[in-house]
Amino acid sequence: SIEVLDTFAIRKSLLEVFTSSTCGPCVAGNQNMDNVVLPNISNYTVIKYQQNFPGAGDPFSTATSVARRGFYGVNSIPRMEIDGEWDVNANSFSKTIFDGYNAEPSFVEIKIKNARYAGPIVRVEADITPFANLSGNLRYHVVVTEKYTTGNVGTNGETHFNNVMMDMIPSETGNALTSLMSGSTTNVNLLSDMSSSNVEEFMDLKAVVFVQDMTTRKILQSEWMDISPSPTSIDENDVAATLNIFPNPSNGLVNLEYISGNQGNITINVVNTLGATVYTTNAVSNGSLNKSIDLSQLTKGIYFVNVASENGTTTKKLIIQ
Repeated sequence: SIEVLDTFAIRKSLLEVFTSSTCGPCVAGNQNMDNVVLPNISNYTVIKYQQNFPGAGDPFSTATSVARRGFYGVNSIPRMEIDGEWDVNANSFSKTIFDGYNAEPSFVEIKIKNARYAGPIVRVEADITPFANLSGNLRYHVVVTEKYTTGNVGTNGETHFNNVMMDMIPSETGNALTSLMSGSTTNVNLLSDMSSSNVEEFMDLKAVVFVQDMTTRKILQSEWMDISPSPTSIDENDVAATLNIFPNPSNGLVNLEYISGNQGNITINVVNTLGATVYTTNAVSNGSLNKSIDLSQLTKGIYFVNVASENGTTTKKLIIQ
């Protein structure tokens, strides 16, 4: 059958750039991108992932930025992805190429409702709503970037850098969408402690939210908002403390304690570091839930446990040893 849709969202294409302050050719790639986007286009989102080569690499390179490079199979820089599909040297980017991708309608709407920081804690709240019944290995990503940095100056002559990735919350594997049905909204409410990040100035941060098919790598939609100071404090444990996992590290027999204060159905997903869901189950919470799950069939390593309810998704890292 053919689904006829009369509602869609204006696409805001995501430009992901892999670069480094020790990479000579990256200078031209960054300059070319700025020359294309700044005078010519406005409806876009940018994330730059500083890398750990050549030589010592960029001082702001992180395990997360390297893992994102590995997700795309990138082995040389400068490199750019447009909506996860255009995979070419950033120096070849043009407005014509951008227009071709951005002209495609999107059937996902992202509304960032709140992006605040208090001290080193950043909170991002958003609603993600599909306008069609979606399928695929879809996940949403929440990213904190800094709009202007100078602390990572290296050897290639660049004196500042823009839109540098500082954190992906909770990791590069993203978060499960609670619903892929038309009109059903996934509520996002995530926190990050940025105290150990490379952030230079908290007043210079922005929040990026995007939805991606982790199998095809296609990005369905992106959105961003400047992160503002919060008029009140943000408790780092507001969201994360509602999910406790023990023992952790575990031999695979895991106890979950989930406290939300709200009743309703929840979905528990266990995701590996490649973003693949390796275990899933459903349960009903009466405000709190204690549940044991057997993950002993999984190989040793790092996993992420996502508990999704109508109020948002809570994630904890789990180590199986």
